[in-house]
Amino acid sequence: MFFFLASAFFQTVSVTVSTNKYILAPTIRYIEYSITAPLMTVAIALQIGIMHTHTLSMLAMFSWACMMARLCCEKTREAKSIVINKLKVIKDDISAMQLTKGNKVVNELRKVVFFTQTASWVMLGITFFILIDAFHASQNTCGSVNAPENAPEFIWAILYGELLFFVLISFMQILEMMGALSKQQAELSHIGLSLVSKIILGWLIYGANFVQA
Repeated sequence: MFFFLASAFFQTVSVTVSTNKYILAPTIRYIEYSITAPLMTVAIALQIGIMHTHTLSMLAMFSWACMMARLCCEKTREAKSIVINKLKVIKDDISAMQLTKGNKVVNELRKVVFFTQTASWVMLGITFFILIDAFHASQNTCGSVNAPENAPEFIWAILYGELLFFVLISFMQILEMMGALSKQQAELSHIGLSLVSKIILGWLIYGANFVQA
């Protein structure tokens, strides 16, 4: 219940918040992701049979760090945009040396955007590598494909379905960075994908583990 309430609260704030220099919709979004993404990752891990506390903690930390890296990426992109717009306004009023320094700042910010985005992809890859490796290792011990110990179909749907949603949400940020999506389109895409991924995960876990029981 907390999972869905937290997500609903932050997504509502993200949609309704007025954009200003103190708080931006992407900031709210990634703060929410930093809470719900680790919870989702731990839920997936528990469903595939990972019960070791240290492993669950590590997966949660990787998921949280991934979201924080993307938040840093968003904040750096915003800072880069502010510097670029400022340089356009004052370029006729400053010296060539000052303009060169300003362009160097933009280039350095662009590098930070690249590094933080790359770091987030690496952490996402590590997280799901651990999940997929553990899942298939457990399946290999079950013997035949039709063995009763094999994971039911909903476990496969949870693991690979949520992997798909995590990757799609990541691509949304890249598409926005490339200018293929406007801020409004990106925001709506993030909200839609996040909502669907959470509903499907909750429905699969609840429906398969509790309703059928």
